[in-house]
Amino acid sequence: LEDAMRFYFEFHFDQDEGYLAHLHDPLAAAVALDPDLVRYQRATVDVELRGTLTRGMTVADWRGHWGRQPNAYIGMEVDPAAFFDRFIERVGAFASTL
Repeated sequence: LEDAMRFYFEFHFDQDEGYLAHLHDPLAAAVALDPDLVRYQRATVDVELRGTLTRGMTVADWRGHWGRQPNAYIGMEVDPAAFFDRFIERVGAFASTL
């Protein structure tokens, strides 16, 4: 875990994004266990299959131009303090044994 975190911190720093790490997978797992960690907004989401510059991109129709019902909940905000407290509580004991 330490090596992975160092890699992400250094990668984002080298990209001029700051000394930070995005914890997508642990956050997704935490939200699966407690959906209230995130504030959501409903939207219609699809994958662009024909775009020259956007092929394979996931696109959200925030304004309803497609005339389709929303099919996804998009996480807009997370409670970082609650997430990190839970992450450290669950992973910290394991990490200290390594």
